[in-house]
Amino acid sequence: MKVFLSADIEGCCGVAFIHDMMPGKSWFPYFQKQLGREVAAACEGALAAGAEKILVRDSHYLGCNIIPTDLPEDERIFLSRGVPHDPYVMMGGIQDDKYDAAIFVASHSGRHSRDTNVAHTFTDALEVFTINGVNMSEFTLSALMASYNNVPVVFLSGDKGACDEAEDVMPGITTVSTFELQGGRAVVAQHPNIVVRKIRE
Repeated sequence: MKVFLSADIEGCCGVAFIHDMMPGKSWFPYFQKQLGREVAAACEGALAAGAEKILVRDSHYLGCNIIPTDLPEDERIFLSRGVPHDPYVMMGGIQDDKYDAAIFVASHSGRHSRDTNVAHTFTDALEVFTINGVNMSEFTLSALMASYNNVPVVFLSGDKGACDEAEDVMPGITTVSTFELQGGRAVVAQHPNIVVRKIRE
């Protein structure tokens, strides 16, 4: 079994503001490490489920967020960094091999959502992003790209809004909520270690 893993950062456990995931800002190193922990947990879970290859696509911003040594030291795991020059964007590389499953880590709600402080679809410059009249998030567009390559989407972790959306459009998908919006301006989350354990399981 070959697994494609797309990792964002906005959906990491406890992310509250856009500055939390911007390089150079005070909280970025913390959430960069948390992203590594959540991706590592997903890799460990996939390996335990029988994965023979995992391609981790670092999908946030310039694609250089995951510290490579934060991933499990395993010959079956590969890390794709940087920005691929192809139309797949956050799914760059899924077209290069025959993958049996796609999983998403640290996903977030789309621009149309009110479920997180960091809701957007690729850029804040896009007020509306639709396909055939349907509001799109980065996840739903990426899921379409997986489907185009005949790769089933089986797992998503991220903010509660992203989890709800994934469950709506893909009944039966397994999700792990990393945090949820509280009062429209704050977020509430379980301990990061609990979230990491749930992702691994």
